[in-house]
Amino acid sequence: MSKQNQQQTTEQAEGSLDKKMATFAMIEEKTGFDRAKQEKLIKQIQSEYTFGYDYIKPKWDKWIMRLRLYNNQKRSDESVGDTLLFSVFQTVLAELYIDRLSSEALHRDQGDAERAETWNDLIKFDYDEMERSENDYYWIWDTAFFGRGLLSAIEFDRDTMTPILEVWDPLTVIRDPRAKSVNGDKRGRGGAKFIGREIRLTKNDMKDQGIYFNFEDLDADTKGNKDLIDQAQQARDDAQGRQNTQFKALEGDNADVKILEWITFFDGDLYIIGLGDDRSQIVRVTKLKGKLIPLIDRALFPMSKDWDGVTIPDLIEDKQRARAVLTNLGLKAVKASMHPMYLFNKNKIKNKGDLNFGFNKFIEVDGEVDGAVRPMLTQAVKADAQFILDLLEAGAQQALATPKQKLGMAPSGSPTATEINEVGNQVDTRHSLSAKIFGWSERRFWQRHFRMYQEHYKPEIDTKLVRIVGSMGSELKIFGPEEMKFSTMPDFRIESVALSEAERVNKARRFQSFFQFASKVPEADIRRGIEMMGQFMGLSHETIRTVLPKSGEELKAENENLQIQNGKKVPVSPRDDDRLHLYTHNKLADSPEKYAHMEAHKRALMLKKSQPELFAPQTIEGQVQQAQGATEGTEMLGDPSGGAIGGQQSAVTDI
Repeated sequence: MSKQNQQQTTEQAEGSLDKKMATFAMIEEKTGFDRAKQEKLIKQIQSEYTFGYDYIKPKWDKWIMRLRLYNNQKRSDESVGDTLLFSVFQTVLAELYIDRLSSEALHRDQGDAERAETWNDLIKFDYDEMERSENDYYWIWDTAFFGRGLLSAIEFDRDTMTPILEVWDPLTVIRDPRAKSVNGDKRGRGGAKFIGREIRLTKNDMKDQGIYFNFEDLDADTKGNKDLIDQAQQARDDAQGRQNTQFKALEGDNADVKILEWITFFDGDLYIIGLGDDRSQIVRVTKLKGKLIPLIDRALFPMSKDWDGVTIPDLIEDKQRARAVLTNLGLKAVKASMHPMYLFNKNKIKNKGDLNFGFNKFIEVDGEVDGAVRPMLTQAVKADAQFILDLLEAGAQQALATPKQKLGMAPSGSPTATEINEVGNQVDTRHSLSAKIFGWSERRFWQRHFRMYQEHYKPEIDTKLVRIVGSMGSELKIFGPEEMKFSTMPDFRIESVALSEAERVNKARRFQSFFQFASKVPEADIRRGIEMMGQFMGLSHETIRTVLPKSGEELKAENENLQIQNGKKVPVSPRDDDRLHLYTHNKLADSPEKYAHMEAHKRALMLKKSQPELFAPQTIEGQVQQAQGATEGTEMLGDPSGGAIGGQQSAVTDI
């Protein structure tokens, strides 16, 4: 090598080293990770990637094969495909998707009661804002087909003030092989230590998102390398019959770069790391709060201590293949019977062309016609084949509780109404189990939704308008700092709409019978009972309030709540409806003022029972005189102005 070339090579190496050192320095400035830490992080992720890839690759191959079976396009043009997997899968999918799970926030602290009601309005509004309906379909689809579906809630959209949801593609996901679920049990046991996926972004995408750095010099995907995301697309193209798809590189602003998005624990903290250039260059470091991976996993038929569980293709694949084989054999037999082979006497039939079929055709033979030509006997399709086809279909239906009527077909034979009803009950029981299992992931989702608001909502600058649709039409409600002041995360009650509706009807029937007797008791709270009856009938809170608006007494009690909440001492009036006040004041957060005021109401109730003469109704004239001569500063049980009832002093004071 000449000295000039040696010098040029040395300069290039030094330039590359300088650039590399500058990159280390820039990343350290962004993340706080020095060079040693950066190299340690990249090495850790590469080892996790290899460990996870070797484990998951055989599963990908099986899933790809099943995609072809589901789509039924990858077959010979001369063959007939069977649709058992598609039919049963779509039936189960429809049951799970249509029976949407209802979610309700329940306060743990009495002081959070009003906030929980407001949060439920936010849940209903955000369901549409986050496009949960569309995401749910693909989430359920992946769950049923691959065994476990993954929904991410990582980023927060500050324009709509909602979490950004995305269903991860199982064909691009690499995970911890030892994991039993994403976050494990309550103590984190069995949770994934790492999980990630490959994504494709343009540099403009990375710039707009504002979470990437050090990406300007990343090599665009100009070579068209078939990495994870390309293999996944190729598998789907192949399943659809698009066998000649070519991966062509793009140029300019739309050129792609492939990024490994990896979630892992590093130095005791949980991070989202982005790596480019074949997992060698750090382009993103996002430290997450807490130890929970921001992915919600959903299973359909989970098995104890196992990630994958049982999938619908697990139960249907072999049956569909067997049915396809029998169907095509039967089709060939039918074709053979329509075009039979013949034996002929060559001594009598001199011209073979005479044997070609033709209408009103006469064939001359030498000698008697009988015995000149006869059909060759072939094996006909046996009834055993249809029996086996029916048996395979019945096995699939039993495994997934999808009888013929669920598939849109009339049941076989002549079942009685009782038998049909019994089958329906058993099917509902099986599907209710799946709905309850889905409830686990639904609860985790709304817990994640709550945490994201706690992390990203800035009370000093953020407000959100929530549209509430009630009996009086739509109205906008401001969701501000006060609605975020939960003392603790609310509980989330998750119910199947179909199951909760049946339970609600049953409760309404029982409560109606009880209320008929309870309403005859003098102390019964008729108004509260009517409100509860409306709730059991499924009426919304707004509808009930429209028919039964808040009374003046209830508004007064709520106003007193505001004063008690601010630490003020509120007198108890002898004209108060003490039971209603106790019910309303009990919604307050625990405090000495709350319990003191409620104790005064309890004492008033006892006095009204033991000494009713102290609380005799005033005359109109007495009420007017009392209002005109009101004085302040009294500690008697009376109205806030200090007047006594009927001229009597009360022995009850507010404490």
